[in-house]
Amino acid sequence: MGRHSLTDPVTAGLAVAVLVALRFTKLDVLWVVLGGTGIYLLSTRSGSKN
Repeated sequence: MGRHSLTDPVTAGLAVAVLVALRFTKLDVLWVVLGGTGIYLLSTRSGSKN
């Protein structure tokens, strides 16, 4: 599953950040998923200026 979902550097970086956040903090998974989704959308939207 990781091979198909980690398709660019942004998603790979987010995956590492999520692993660290969930391992060393007491964040709820829901907030991590919502935050990761928001960061991904902002990063991909700002990168494509068509």
